[in-house]
Parts: sequence; structure tokens; C-alpha cells
Amino acid sequence: MAFFDQDSPQQYQSWAPEDIRVLGGVSGTVVPGVLNLLRFVLASEGHVSDESLDLMLVLHSAINGKGNDYSFVGAESVVAVASEFCLIDCSYERQTLQSVEMQDNAVLFAALHGDYDTALEGAVLLSKDSHSLLSNQATLASLCLFGHWEYLTASMLAALLTRGLTCDSIGSLMKNVAGDGVYIHSDLEFVDTVRKLCAVGIFSIAIDTEGQANVCIERNPAGLFLLFTDRVEMAKSLASL
Repeated sequence: MAFFDQDSPQQYQSWAPEDIRVLGGVSGTVVPGVLNLLRFVLASEGHVSDESLDLMLVLHSAINGKGNDYSFVGAESVVAVASEFCLIDCSYERQTLQSVEMQDNAVLFAALHGDYDTALEGAVLLSKDSHSLLSNQATLASLCLFGHWEYLTASMLAALLTRGLTCDSIGSLMKNVAGDGVYIHSDLEFVDTVRKLCAVGIFSIAIDTEGQANVCIERNPAGLFLLFTDRVEMAKSLASL
């Protein structure tokens, strides 16, 4: 079975190699502060605003989380860098910062600097914006699963495809993934992992006639993920089911 309807070709957008080079080259002195800033904005549902005072007073504290020690001027530099590289969009009123909103590049930046959880959670949030690069459900997983998330997703797909399945119960899938050498702390952790991967569209939950919840592969997102991560043989296996 083909991944896509060949009569309806689609254009899939992604970051360009130049974007990766530029974001990977941000000065190391501001990276910890920028990551703290992005985590704070993400925790605020991607948007922070305060018209009653200078928002920098709030952001200065957030940027200095986890033991950083940026001066107020240093924190302003962190915000300026994040804005310059389109990680956030800033709104000013008479030179006073009033709002900050997360942008698509924040996901790539977080991934490039090893914060894979922020990349995933930021992508899920931004996917709700129809103007976002991440709003296309077919490519969302390919653009936000990095590091341990990429490895875990590939392991879950392999646990299904090597048995010729596209659906399996949560319990059976967890057992087979654990048997493949992936360490799983608890049932609740695995259920939360499945929930997050469903949120990026690579899996879905289907309830069978007996009321059992099954984890099912979403073909288009999973096929693109496997191709983009150079797992061609697994992609061929999925296409043949």
C-alpha cells in the first residue's frame, strides 16, 4: 500500500540546511538563557504578555532559572538574540517589552541544543496555528522527534512492523518495546509516551469491539518519519502492510 495518493501530490515544508547552520551557531554564552526563556514561554502556552509593566522584569527571572546569573542587560541580550533568530516574536510599546510569542524556529533551536522535550512540546503547541510550519500533521512528527524521542518512536514502530502489525494493545506493545532493550520505568510512563506520540500524529488510539485500547500506526506521518530518519527498510515494511 502506498503512503500517499499519487494523484494528489503534496508539498512538504521543512527547515533549510541554512536554518540549521545558523541556529546551531548561536553563541554558547546565551544558549542556556534562551532555553530557559523558551521553556518559560512554553509553560505559558506559547505567549506571555503584561501591559502593566516592563515584561523584561519577569523574563529576567525566568532566564536566570536553573542557576544562571545573567544581569538585567544580559537578559535583554538573551531576548534580543531569541528575537533576532526568530525563536520568539516580541511586541513593544514605547520601547517597553509587552509580549513574547513562541515561533517555529524555537523547536529547531531546542533540538539542536539537546532539549528534546521542549522541542516536542513546543511543536505540539505550535501545530495548532494554521500558519505554522508544524501545522501539517503529515510532517509534524518528522520535524519534532529528536534524540531519545526519535529512538523511542523508531523502537515502537519496529516492535509493530517486525511482527507484521500496524496495531497492537498498549500492554503488548510495551512488552515488545521493552524486550527490544528500551528501558521503561513504569506503565504510566509508557502510556504518557504513547499520548505524546499520538499528539504529534505518528500513532493513534483505536478502541476495538471488546473495549480494548490499541495503538495504531498512522501511515503517512510514520512513513515520512522513517524516510526522513533514514530507516528505509522499515518504511518499505510499512508500505507493504
